Amino acid sequence: MKRVYCNILVLLIVMLLFSPIVHSQSIIRSGISTSTNLDFSGTNLQGFSLDVSFDATVVNFVQVTAGAFLGDNGFVQASNIDNVTGSVHIEGAVLKTGGGTASGSGLLATLTFSGVGEGNSNVTLSNEDFRDGNNDPLTGYTVTVSQQIIVDDTLPTMESITEDEGEYYNTAPVFSNFGFDDDVALDNAQYNLDGGSWTSLFSGALGTAWDNDGWALPVFGTLSNGSHTIYFRVTDDAGNTNSSYSWQFYKDTTLPTMEGIAEEEDKYHN
Repeated sequence: MKRVYCNILVLLIVMLLFSPIVHSQSIIRSGISTSTNLDFSGTNLQGFSLDVSFDATVVNFVQVTAGAFLGDNGFVQASNIDNVTGSVHIEGAVLKTGGGTASGSGLLATLTFSGVGEGNSNVTLSNEDFRDGNNDPLTGYTVTVSQQIIVDDTLPTMESITEDEGEYYNTAPVFSNFGFDDDVALDNAQYNLDGGSWTSLFSGALGTAWDNDGWALPVFGTLSNGSHTIYFRVTDDAGNTNSSYSWQFYKDTTLPTMEGIAEEEDKYHN
């Protein structure tokens, strides 16, 4: 048992030493750009070069910009851009006023990608070559990748309302099945009455589903008798919005009446 624990510990250490750290995810749609930061921590950095790999079916490389860690006039450039197989070569140098190297922690460079198709792209680094002020290989440094990129072009959905449309209600309609779903991550949903202003159902959702079975229309009491339509729209974290849902009903709070009886009351009949 001790040997198993030791093997697991060694594996975790190796993964931490040789894998770029991914801090978060960026969720976008195709045609939308997002930035991924390369963060550096170390001493006496003068220059560097490295290769960046990505999934070219999901994102394409757009540009690289120098981070503040490289100094007032930090230099960075991209070459050998391959948006077919998914790779780009990045190199840069510290160019501070008055010269010198850079030590500490900070933003090395920002990589910009554009979404091209649904999927999940990790941004990985290889062939790292970091140099100190004497052009000797740098040791004891770390470079972290700030985020992975998810491209989501699928519209979020609303679960089917099981109550029939076109029915009459004298109290607020209650939906026994009421929820919204997304394949990646939900953000918010809203509703409006008869094309009016939108009212929030929820925002900043966590996860891929939001449910509130038994939801009752809050503004029923303010509606006039007659036909009304509730419209729904739902948006996910990528910005995809689905506004194709509606549900029509009739409000009727008027008591039924009986036509007047023509015959007089309190009469005797045989």
